[in-house]
Amino acid sequence: MRGWRVLDIGCNAGFYSFELARRGAEVLGIDGNPHFLAQARWAAALLGLTGACRFECRQVYDLVRMDERWDLVLFMGVFYHLRYPLLGLDIVAEKVGRYLVFQSVATGEVGGSAMPADVDFRTMDELERPSWPHMAFIENTFCYDATNWWIPSRAAVAGMLRSTGLLIETAVDADTLICSPDGSKGARDWNRVELLAATGTGDIPVCSRPVRRSSIAGVVHRLKTKWRVP
Repeated sequence: MRGWRVLDIGCNAGFYSFELARRGAEVLGIDGNPHFLAQARWAAALLGLTGACRFECRQVYDLVRMDERWDLVLFMGVFYHLRYPLLGLDIVAEKVGRYLVFQSVATGEVGGSAMPADVDFRTMDELERPSWPHMAFIENTFCYDATNWWIPSRAAVAGMLRSTGLLIETAVDADTLICSPDGSKGARDWNRVELLAATGTGDIPVCSRPVRRSSIAGVVHRLKTKWRVP
């Protein structure tokens, strides 16, 4: 992996960061827990890997302000800890240059059935199928950990990865997937404005035809007249 740049999200005490650095990669490990990062820096010095690994205290959402992409991104054991999981995944997907290794606690069958192109009010029973992609919300704790918020089904994991513009290349096991950019824009296309608004970054486009107060008043007046509202 000589010459590869790697991002290890939720690096904990640095195990995967060290193994990738030993293979020649330049690694940035991020974690929100300063205690884990102190352990990682101590271990890097002990192993003689300080030059190949650096560790920073960051949240997943902080990546949106970093104008970088990495050849390999590890996103393992983090997704179910996110209060805003799909936002986090959208941000991570934009940082993937070659490959993403994704892992999450998940439920349900692997693969699942094909999803219909559209669901409308007459076919909403589709959403109640056990195989329909879903995420279970954890209001209290999971494994006595209050930072666990969502447990997705495996069908939901696959669907969310595809929605961000990632192609699932290999299933290492039921919960670990290797993905690559599929060439589409993913979150950078149809919901770009929403992503910019959620992260407070970039220039958010404004409506080309601003709505005037007089226009709104006119609409309200016509509605009141039509429905005889006092």
